Amino acid sequence: NAGNWSQPVEDYLIVYENAKYKVLAQGQILLGKDINLPFLEAQSGPTKARFGLLVHYDKNNIVTQNSGLNFKYKTGIKCGNPKKATNCHTFSINSSSIDWVTSDNGIKTKAIAQGKAAMMFDQQNSNIVFRATVDSVTNSFDLKIYKQNGNPDRDTPLYNLKSNINKGTIKIK
Repeated sequence: NAGNWSQPVEDYLIVYENAKYKVLAQGQILLGKDINLPFLEAQSGPTKARFGLLVHYDKNNIVTQNSGLNFKYKTGIKCGNPKKATNCHTFSINSSSIDWVTSDNGIKTKAIAQGKAAMMFDQQNSNIVFRATVDSVTNSFDLKIYKQNGNPDRDTPLYNLKSNINKGTIKIK
């Protein structure tokens, strides 16, 4: 011991397996005003949201272009009448790519997908990174939204939700 030891360093190694999971999850969820997403805090009751997650691989083990995530909801009352409309907003996410998909320890009950998407609310568009989880055991959908160049392994999400699926299906093969 020469007395010149450096401080211990912590680091993370994250390994994602490419197991060619096929995922089809779609349905409706109910968003309460306590969910961290835009425009929900002024709602008097739950807001219905629709989502879909589709993942397929080609023969070269690459996620296909038709794979994607879609998520959308509308808020407000009397939105068809501009004079009486209250809290009328739209929110949507449409993925441009899915970078990877994995499962929870190889069990085909939970799929986790990460990719890039366009987030639009009230005609304003921004690019984001997302991580979505579907779980067929708990029948749940979890969505975390990060800034455009965000790192989901390090950064705090801009928005997130975890909700049971009210109506829908989850299939992981």
